[in-house]
Amino acid sequence: MRIMKAILILVLLLATGCTLKSSTPPAGTVAPKTTGSPADATKIAGAATQQSVQGTETPSATTKQVQKVKWGSYRLEISSVVVGTTFPAGCTGEPPTCTTAKTGKEIVSVTFTPTNLAEGKELPYKKLPAVKITNDKKKAYSTTLKTYNAETNELTLGFVVPAGSQFYKLSWPGNSSLKLNQ
Repeated sequence: MRIMKAILILVLLLATGCTLKSSTPPAGTVAPKTTGSPADATKIAGAATQQSVQGTETPSATTKQVQKVKWGSYRLEISSVVVGTTFPAGCTGEPPTCTTAKTGKEIVSVTFTPTNLAEGKELPYKKLPAVKITNDKKKAYSTTLKTYNAETNELTLGFVVPAGSQFYKLSWPGNSSLKLNQ
């Protein structure tokens, strides 16, 4: 019965997010004696449970607010914003597949995923409105690069900007300006 009680305590502690310290003694210390009787095992398990269990901190999760824009009848969700030196972000190939920013410039890549696109349809990405971003110095930059993935229907827009801005706001006609989450 005591063994069942010790096991139940362990299960409850683990289920509530608590962890047990390792049962391996630190180097240079005497290992605990082993026992052959169930009664002794219950005493050892109970003592270990009482001494070794520690609560764990629950990590605080930060959630970013989903940013969306409306484009005619389409709803687009911003799935990523990357400031880097290549377009598309992380690209390592040669032109025309990849574009590299000139010295003193960066490329802000903003990827949009449609949330209400009918099966088998594509976004009319060739007929984009005048989408712009504004940096922290209040200077506006138009879209200079774009790519569309027909398999995932993701639209990625690239804006070539001077290096070193702290934040950007997206201006998409018909929508309020959005401070881009990086």
